[in-house]
Amino acid sequence: MRPFPGPVAELCGINVEDFTLIKGTVSAAELQWKDGRLPAWTKAEGFNEVLRVEDPGTEVVAEYASEYYAGAPALTKRAAGQGHAWYYGAAYSEPVVDALIDSLGLASPASDLLDAPAEVELGIRSAGERSYLFLLNYADRPAAIRFKKAARDLLTGEHMEGERELPAYGVMILALNV
Repeated sequence: MRPFPGPVAELCGINVEDFTLIKGTVSAAELQWKDGRLPAWTKAEGFNEVLRVEDPGTEVVAEYASEYYAGAPALTKRAAGQGHAWYYGAAYSEPVVDALIDSLGLASPASDLLDAPAEVELGIRSAGERSYLFLLNYADRPAAIRFKKAARDLLTGEHMEGERELPAYGVMILALNV
């Protein structure tokens, strides 16, 4: 029975001082990203952990901006090995994940092949030396896909290039590294 966050406390250089379940009349705290990467209205949903920095090498990336723990760390980063250990004291939301992806400089593994809107799920599956890109349109309207490189839809055999439409609730499967 170790205090939160248990076995990763030392790795992350923090401890959890307090936590609150966000439910009923309890309001979710707003977040403030130190470099302004996150919209000011973004809430820390689900639960809020108040973090205490234990290691001087731990950087506070975001703080709570409201509720009784305003100014307390909400997201931290600490150098570990050849990378960094990040700790977020709330449930992830789309704006928080988007800001993390930007901070980490991550790009879609298909970004050199195509651009697709948010309502299109992109999945990559591999078998042996072959990789396949699955596009699933969850919208009730066609989605515009912009191909940066030529590809072939394995379901229809159609050559995909430039602007194409993925039908409402449509699916495409493309072969990669062919």
